[in-house]
Amino acid sequence: MEAGSTTSRAMAPGALTALLGQLARCDEPAPRCRALDAGARVGRFAIVREIGRGGFGIVYEARDPLLGRSVALKLLRPERLREALDARGLVEEAEAAAQLQHPNVVSIHELGEHDGMPYLVLELLSGETLHDRLDRGALPVDTALSVAIDVSNAVAHAHARSLVHRDLKPANVFVCADGAVKVLDFGLSLFAATAAGASKDGGTPAYMCPEQSRGEPGDAHADVFAIGVMLHQMLCGELPYRVRQGSSDATRPGATPRLAARRAPHAVRHLVARCIDRDPRLRPRDAGDLLAKLRGIAAARARMRARRVAAAVVAATAVAGVAVFALWRGVTAPPREPVPVAIADLSGDGGLAQLDGLPTLLATALEPSHRLRVLPRTEVADDLRRASGSDVAQVEAAALLKNAAAVPAKLVLVPGVRRDGDRRLLLEVRALELASGADAFVVTARAADAGAVMTAIDELSDGVRHRLREPAAEIRASRVRIAEATTSSLDAYAAYHDALRCFDRSPSPDDGCIPLLERAVELDPEFALAHSEIAMRAVWMGRPLADVQAAMTKALRHSDRLPASDRLKLMAFAADLDGREADAAAFYQQATAAAPDDRLLLMKAADFFLTREEPDLALPFWRRVFELERVPAEAGSYLVFTLASLRRSQELRDLARRLEAGPGNTSSLIALAFARANLGDAAGALAAARSAQSAAITKGERAEALRWVVHLQMRSGDLGIEEELRRGCQRGWLRNLLSLEGRRRELRQLLSSRTVPGCPPPDVRAFDAEFGLTSSAARVAAYHGTPGLLRSLSRRSAELNSRLAAPLAVFLAYAGELREADALARPMYPGSPRRETYEAVVQWRRGDLAGARARLRTLFDRNPWTSPPPQLPPSYLYGELLAEMGDDEAAVEALQTFHSLDFPIDDFWTWAYPKSLYLLARSQERLGRVADARATIERLLALWSRADPDLPMLAAARALHARVVGAHD
Repeated sequence: MEAGSTTSRAMAPGALTALLGQLARCDEPAPRCRALDAGARVGRFAIVREIGRGGFGIVYEARDPLLGRSVALKLLRPERLREALDARGLVEEAEAAAQLQHPNVVSIHELGEHDGMPYLVLELLSGETLHDRLDRGALPVDTALSVAIDVSNAVAHAHARSLVHRDLKPANVFVCADGAVKVLDFGLSLFAATAAGASKDGGTPAYMCPEQSRGEPGDAHADVFAIGVMLHQMLCGELPYRVRQGSSDATRPGATPRLAARRAPHAVRHLVARCIDRDPRLRPRDAGDLLAKLRGIAAARARMRARRVAAAVVAATAVAGVAVFALWRGVTAPPREPVPVAIADLSGDGGLAQLDGLPTLLATALEPSHRLRVLPRTEVADDLRRASGSDVAQVEAAALLKNAAAVPAKLVLVPGVRRDGDRRLLLEVRALELASGADAFVVTARAADAGAVMTAIDELSDGVRHRLREPAAEIRASRVRIAEATTSSLDAYAAYHDALRCFDRSPSPDDGCIPLLERAVELDPEFALAHSEIAMRAVWMGRPLADVQAAMTKALRHSDRLPASDRLKLMAFAADLDGREADAAAFYQQATAAAPDDRLLLMKAADFFLTREEPDLALPFWRRVFELERVPAEAGSYLVFTLASLRRSQELRDLARRLEAGPGNTSSLIALAFARANLGDAAGALAAARSAQSAAITKGERAEALRWVVHLQMRSGDLGIEEELRRGCQRGWLRNLLSLEGRRRELRQLLSSRTVPGCPPPDVRAFDAEFGLTSSAARVAAYHGTPGLLRSLSRRSAELNSRLAAPLAVFLAYAGELREADALARPMYPGSPRRETYEAVVQWRRGDLAGARARLRTLFDRNPWTSPPPQLPPSYLYGELLAEMGDDEAAVEALQTFHSLDFPIDDFWTWAYPKSLYLLARSQERLGRVADARATIERLLALWSRADPDLPMLAAARALHARVVGAHD
C-alpha cells in the first residue's frame, strides 16, 4: 500500500474478515504502530489526543467531521494480528462478535487501514474502567450488583448468539460517567489472547476458570466464572483465588472461596460462590441464567427498601400528624419518579399570534429535567378525545380538569401571555393539581418586546424546575437555552409549530405540512429542529430517496444545535438511512433512553430491530409504546406480531385477556383478533374483527377493520366476499382474492389497469400511495404476472425510493429475473436477513441447491417467518426447496410451519399458500401418508374451484388427487 493512503469500510458483516485477510496476504513486513500527533489525519478522522496504549496498539480520541462527533480510534499492531490468524475458526468468531449490538457492548462504527496499520473506530466513552475504579477499593453492594447486571446483560446477548467473550476482566469493563456500563473488546479479545501466546480459549489467569486454564474449550460457563470473580472483587476488593507464577489457585483442589458475611447478603454470597465454583456444572448455565438470578436479588432488595421507606413514612405520619410531603409546595425532597405533567395550550397571547407555540417551547426547555416528565401533546389530546367522544382541536385547562381521570398527569401547566401596565409582555405558567384543580404555584417572566421572549421562556423553565425542588446546580448543569436549541425568530418558530399541529391533525401529511417546515427554515436557515423534522418526516413518510438524503444532509449540518434527545434521534435515522446498522442500533438505544415517551421514535426503533430479525430487541419498544397509548392503538397489533414471532404463547394469552377487558375501540379489537388468530381461535378472531367493524368511526378505521375481516375469511377458506370487495372498490383485496383463487387472467387485467370496473381510479398523487400500489402489484406479478410487467413495476418502485424497493429483489430473483434483482438489491444491508434470503434465492436459481439449502436452514431456524412483511418467509422458501430436492420429511415440517403462522395476509401469501398446499400434498404422498395428502389436495382444489383451466399446477393437482383417492380407496 502506498504511503499516506487510507481505506475504510463500515462495520458491516464480513468487513473484519476482509481486512484481516488482506493483512494475512500482505508480503511486506508489518509496519510499526507509531504514535500520531494531534491534528494528524487517519482517513476522515482528525487525531485529537492519545488516550492510552498497550501491547495491542494505541487508542486516540479523534474527531469525525462528517457526523460532528468525537470517537475513539484504536490503531492496531498488525504483527500481533498476523500471529493470531492461523487459529482455526478465530476470524469467523471474531467477525460475529464484532457485530454485536447492545446498550452494554461498546459499538464499533467502522474499520480501515492507514499506512499498512489496521484501525477500529469505536464510540468514545467518558469515565473509567472497572479496573481503575477497583484501585480505590470495594463497591457498595447495590452498585456492584448493578455493574454485574449490566455486564451479564451484555454477555447474555452474546451467549444467545453462541458467542463467548473468554477474556472478561475489570480492564474490559468500562463504567461511563453517566453510570452506563460497557463491555469492551468483544470482537478482539480472541486475537489478544492468541497473539499473547495463549490458546484461542485463553484469557487472564485471575479471571480464568480451571477448565479454560487447562486448555479445554471455553464455553458460556467460562464467562460466568469471570463475572463471578469480578463481583467477588467488587464486593470485598480482593480476588477469590490467588495468582502465583501466572497460575490461579482455581486450578488447584480446595474449597470454594466464600465472601465474609459483612460484605454482602446471603443470597449474593451464595450466588457468587456458585459462579466461581471449580466445577462448571454447579455454575449458572450461562449469562442469561446469571442475569435472571442477579435481577431477582436486586428486585428483592428494592422491595425491602420500599417496605422500610413505607414503614418510616407511616411512623413519621403518626408522630407528626400531618402529610409527609407536598412536592410543589416544597415540604420535603421530591419522589424518585418524575412528576408527569400535561401542558395546556396557550390561554392568551398578549396580542402576538406568533406565541401559539409557547407551550411547545416550554416543553423543550423542560426536557432536561429529571424531576418532571412532560406528556406528549398528541397523547394528551387522544386521551381527551376518547374521554369526551369528540374531536379535540385544543388542549384546554378546563377540559383537562373535567377529564382528569383520563389523563395520567399530576400537574397541568397553563402558559399564558398578557400585557402589563408598561405594555411589556408578561409571560406566566400557572401550575394546577389535576386531581383537585387547586393552584400549586405560578411563575412569571417579563419580556420588553418580541425579541426577548425566548429569554423569558428560559426564565419560566427555571422557575418551574425550582418550584419542583430541583437543585440549582442541577438546573444550571442541564439548562437548555431555547434560542440556541431552536431559533431566535418567533416567526420561524410559529411556522414550525403550525407544521407540528398540521401533522397531528392531518391523516395525509402531504396536505401542506412539509411546506410549513420549509417556510420555517426559509425564515431561519440555522433552525436545526425544523431541518431535523423535515428529514425525519421524509423518512417516516417514505419520501423519494433523493429527497430524504438531501433533507438529512441539511439536518446533520445543523445537528450540533439540537437538544440531546433530538440529536440522537436524528443520528439514528441518518445511520439507518446510510445502512450503518451498528451505529443505528446504538443511536436508537441511546435516543429512546433519552426520550422514553417519544412514540414515533420508539416505533421507528422497534421497526428497525424487527427488520434486522431481532424481535427480542424490538419487544421492549413495542411494550413501551403500548403502555404509552394507554388505550391501545396501532402498537397493540405490532406487540401481538412481535410476541407471535418469538412464540411467546403465554404472554400472548395475557395480552389477549388485557385487550378483551379493554375499552373495545377499533384498534384494540383488531389487535385482539390478531392475538386470537395466533392462539388458534379462528372463530373468536373473526368475531373480534367484526366487532372492530362495528366500532369503527373514521374511514381509516373502517378500512382497517375490513382488511382484518377479509384476512380472516381468506385464511379460513370463506371466499364469498367478492361482491363486498367490488362494491367497496377494494382493489388490493380483490387482487389478493383473484390471486388466491387462481384466476390469473382477471388478475393480470387488474394489475395492468389498476382500476376495479365501476370504481374511480386510485389516487396516486401522494408518493406513498403510488409506491404502495406499485410495489404490492410487483409482488403479485412475481408469480402471476408476465416478466415484462414484473420488471416495469419493480423499476418504477425503485425510481420512487430504491431503498424501500430493495426487498422486491427477493421476488425478482424468485421469478428468475436475476439481472434486475441484482440492481435492486444493492441498498440491502449486508448480512441482514433480507439480504441473506435474497442471496439464498439467487443461489437456488443458479443451481447451487446445497448452498441455498444451508442458507435457508439457518434463516428458518432463526425465524421461520420474517419480521416484518413484505418478504418471502424462510419457512415457505425452505419448504419449496426441500420438496424440489426430494427431502420430503423435512419439506413437510417446513411447510406445516408456514401454515401454522397467522400473520396479516400479504400479496405473496395469496400465491405461495396454494402452491405450498400442492407441494405439501405431493411430499405427503411420497412419504405414504395418503390420507393426509388427500385432505391437503382437496383443500387446494376447493380453493381453486374457479381457477383458470390452464392455470399451471392445476392439472398436476388434479392428477395427484386422482392418485391419492385411488390409493385410499
